[in-house]
Amino acid sequence: MKERLLLDAGPLVSFLDRRETTHPWAKETFRVVKTPFLTCEPVLTEACFLLQYLPHAIEQIGVWLETGKIQMPFRIQTASRSVFTLMKKYRNLPMSLADASLLAMVEAGIGDRVFTLDKHFRVYRHSGRRVVPVLMPE
Repeated sequence: MKERLLLDAGPLVSFLDRRETTHPWAKETFRVVKTPFLTCEPVLTEACFLLQYLPHAIEQIGVWLETGKIQMPFRIQTASRSVFTLMKKYRNLPMSLADASLLAMVEAGIGDRVFTLDKHFRVYRHSGRRVVPVLMPE
C-alpha cells in the first residue's frame, strides 16, 4: 500500500522558493515521493501567504490542485472539535490551525506521515501518547 503523506506548508514553500535553505532537500524529496500529497486549506493558506511575492509559485499550487498532485480530503468544519481541542492542548507552543488540522488528519487515519519542517511535530502526540510519524530533514 502506498504511503499517504500529509503535506505541511514548510516543504511546499521550500520546494517552490529556491532561496529557502531547505530547498535542495525539499526538491529531492518531492522528486522521490509518490503523489498525491494530502493536505488541508489552512496549510495552503499559510503557504500562499508565505509565497505572496512569488506569483508563479502560487500558480503552481493551483495547477497541482487541478491535476490532483495535491488533494484535500479534510474538512475543518467536520473536525472542528478535534482541531480546536488540539490547539487548546498545545497553546503553550503555540499550535497553528494548520498544524492542528494536520494532526487531526493523522488521528482520523487520513494520512500516515507528516511531510514537514516544523519541529513541533516531534513534540505533538496523537491518539494519546503516540509519536507523530514525520518526514523531515535531520
